[in-house]
Amino acid sequence: MLRSRLEDANAQIAMNNNEKAHMQESLKKAFMRGVCALNFEAMGILGTQSQEQQFSSMEQEMMKNMYNPLH
Repeated sequence: MLRSRLEDANAQIAMNNNEKAHMQESLKKAFMRGVCALNFEAMGILGTQSQEQQFSSMEQEMMKNMYNPLH
């Protein structure tokens, strides 16, 4: 009886730790997307038209990498 409850509690702790790690990773990616968007916006305002096009392609590449599940 006690062993079963201990195993259940350990399983719950492991599940909670996995959920926490997933939430931390999601939050990290959300903040990075926000920081990148802000930086690109600032560079676009301060840069020239040709630089804005370069930043746009860089932004697309970064966003593609951020949404890649392997990262």
